[in-house]
Amino acid sequence: MIVATEFAFEPRELTLEAGTAYNILLDNRGALVHDLTIPAIGFRLVAQPGEQTSAGLLVAERGAYEFWCSISGHAEAGMTGVLTGR
Repeated sequence: MIVATEFAFEPRELTLEAGTAYNILLDNRGALVHDLTIPAIGFRLVAQPGEQTSAGLLVAERGAYEFWCSISGHAEAGMTGVLTGR
């Protein structure tokens, strides 16, 4: 589970096994809409305020992938993190 608030993710670092499918849960505990975007692997998950949403994620290759909230100004305010496929 990844928790989104104004303006942070918890945890900011996430490690997953490459080649394994996961169900990612985004829990938006903030008062604004937030998303979890990982551009390098084409993943985006959106949660309205006070809601949880989930989607399947497969990190096919090892490496570090930056993620952020793509809502205007949120990444600049600190909503960023790193997903590591190992």
